[in-house]
Parts: sequence; C-alpha cells; structure tokens
Amino acid sequence: MIGIATKHCRLRADSYTNLIGEDEQGWALSHRGMIWNSGFGKQFCKPFEENVKTTVGLLYDSRRGTLTYFKDGYELGVAFSGLENVKQELYPVVSSTAARIVVVLGNMSRFNYYNTLLDCCCDTILSRLKNHGDVRCLPLPHSLQQYLAHYRD
Repeated sequence: MIGIATKHCRLRADSYTNLIGEDEQGWALSHRGMIWNSGFGKQFCKPFEENVKTTVGLLYDSRRGTLTYFKDGYELGVAFSGLENVKQELYPVVSSTAARIVVVLGNMSRFNYYNTLLDCCCDTILSRLKNHGDVRCLPLPHSLQQYLAHYRD
C-alpha cells in the first residue's frame, strides 16, 4: 500500500491488514487496485501484476486537497479529494507484507506542477522576490498585489 497519513496512523500490525486506510488517519492504494480510507475500500484501478516491477507515484495537492496516483508513468486519476479539510500534517507512507519488495521513496517536490497559467505566473513572480512583502513594490494594480500577497496562504 502507498499513500498519505497523519502521525496518528498505526504503523505496525501482527496480521495481514490494509493498514493504511484502516481508519480516518490514512488514505492509500493497495496492490489490488483498491483505495482505502476509514476502513472502507473501493476498486480504483486494475490490480497490479504480481512479480512485475511496478513504479507507483502519488501527487498530493494540498491546495486542492487531492491525492492523485500514477502507475509506471501514467496517471490513474484522483483517488481522494477533500483532503484540504484534514487539520493535521500529512506524510507519505508505504506498507507491505510481501517478502521481496523493494521500496524507494523519492521526492519530486522540486518540480512544479501547475493547474493554470495563473498559478505558474504567481509562483514565478513570488520566487523572484527576496521578501514576500515586496509584492507591494511591484508595478501592478492593487488588486493583483493583494492576490499575490495572499497567494500562498
């Protein structure tokens, strides 16, 4: 299983269980193609082939509150939404009962993913300012200065 969870997610079990997503503290995708949260699972994609190397990725968009999955470089879609309402920090988590599994965690956060041109422009402008408060000094209409000042809030 791969997903995200709060620090209150149980990290060990003495028996096989869908550990991540067994309660409201985690959201995960299992190798059987099921997504889990609050103890409920539903089919999300085809099960993963056994004994076949598979790369699974996830993209947590905290602004939109979505968790999107990828398999071998292809987007599977948004599995969970409404995560912006979770008041606790969320962490990447992996759980496995397989004997010969290799898990490599990587952080792709250095890459920027933009949903709109406005997001791209705002991030570009703000990344070039030394201080977030410097927005007021930009030769922009007041409404755009205000938007930029609260963009990352």
